[in-house]
Amino acid sequence: GEEGEGGGGLYGRGGGGEENTASRRWGGGAGSGSVGTTNNTTNAMMMMNTASSAAAATLPPKETVKVGVTEVTSASEFFVQITTEPRAQWIAAQMVALGREPAPAVPADLKAGQLCAAKQDGAWYRAYVERILPNRQYELYFLDFGNTDVAGSKDVRVLPPALAAVAPQAIPVALAGLKMPKAGSEFEEDVKAALTDILKGGVFVGTVYGKSQPDAKARHPKQRVPRLALALKEEGEEEERKKKEKDKEEEKEKEKETE
Repeated sequence: GEEGEGGGGLYGRGGGGEENTASRRWGGGAGSGSVGTTNNTTNAMMMMNTASSAAAATLPPKETVKVGVTEVTSASEFFVQITTEPRAQWIAAQMVALGREPAPAVPADLKAGQLCAAKQDGAWYRAYVERILPNRQYELYFLDFGNTDVAGSKDVRVLPPALAAVAPQAIPVALAGLKMPKAGSEFEEDVKAALTDILKGGVFVGTVYGKSQPDAKARHPKQRVPRLALALKEEGEEEERKKKEKDKEEEKEKEKETE
């Protein structure tokens, strides 16, 4: 969503076997190596070659899916939306309409664990209240993007029931076949910065290599969505590969004809 009365826009909120884009860019495959140790973000990026919404729940292993990266939260986790998911488009349109309505009073009994609409960068998004802070501040998790932020009472609204009923669209993801630094480790921030630079806001073709079972009874929306392990390719890369294969086959046929 852009600034103004927009809201809920797709990825770009204001902005083994296959290769992962993150490793391929420097000649490495998506093996089980670990990310190299460095305290420089650029070097961390170059060392990488040594190194899950209701729609996601229906994906069988090895199926490919087109995704947009909405948020990178750590070296080992980022969030995506499925670009072909019609509910994401519907949510975006509804949040735009919500932003145009007169602002109702925030209920005094808004509690941690409840859903709400929250304003960020001039647009409205679906959010989950993680904590109540002093001075009517709310620590929020954004259901459709995977990021967290703090908003004041003037930037929080009641979420209409129809919008509250739709499953979270932010799917937690890890890169398949890459061993990343653990959260809080010495080099985790460098790798996170590298992944943010490479992935955030981009659209990729992902191959599903693993999927965790969501906890349907969990309170937090993130835990009710399956976490995916994906190998990523840039959009258009698969078409280019198929074209090269076709060209090679045609060359072989021509060679046979001339023999």
